[in-house]
Amino acid sequence: MSQLMLAAEAQTTPRHISFLETGRSRPTGAMVIRLCDALGVQLRERNQLLLGAGLSPHYPEEPFDAPRYRPARAAINRLLSAHEPYAAVVLSRDWLVIEANRGAERLFGADLTGVNMMTWLYDRGDPHETIANWPEVARATVARLRAEVAQFPLDKSLSTALAAVQSSVGELDSAEATADLVVCPWFRTPDGIVRTMVLAARFDNAVDITLADLRVELIYPLDDEADAFFRATKNRPPPTSEPLGGP
Repeated sequence: MSQLMLAAEAQTTPRHISFLETGRSRPTGAMVIRLCDALGVQLRERNQLLLGAGLSPHYPEEPFDAPRYRPARAAINRLLSAHEPYAAVVLSRDWLVIEANRGAERLFGADLTGVNMMTWLYDRGDPHETIANWPEVARATVARLRAEVAQFPLDKSLSTALAAVQSSVGELDSAEATADLVVCPWFRTPDGIVRTMVLAARFDNAVDITLADLRVELIYPLDDEADAFFRATKNRPPPTSEPLGGP
């Protein structure tokens, strides 16, 4: 984006943009926010830019169990419950599990809260034993993390995760054409391969970092066999040992 275009989007002048760029002028909080609006900067990075300019953070952030998030927690819990018997997890931006429904615990194991799903997926020995379509999932995950690192360049946790995943998966073969609509894990279980697809939900127009960083990943069956698996296991208690691995 040129200075002229940025100035127009931020409702200022190219001269002022030039002065800000060279340090001849110091931005106000309102100007930082207008520039962030023009550039599509996310809320967490906005606070970091405000701090870098010697200003106070503008966007709030608290633990998700704080009282102010009660309506949001209630909405998420209704979504998780309604999604049964299928699996659903609530993730932070750095892939930590904030909430999980019973379907997720039956698929991935009990006590998911606080687990890093990226670590769970890639630090489990031979991933082919748990993910039937491992090469496709590995390529898609690396591509997704690269996009997130580009979108959130100040978030060191994402760049660390990308480096760890790339180290774990090693060199990947070139992607082959696929007839699949989306790339999602096909889990190996003692009951057979469970093919899934994932739909993500977020809070729209969030002006709070905690809510803006959350995403709810709703795991759906990709075929009749996967649907039968989720329905057949809905009354099982979450396993206390390794739930995945099998045919």
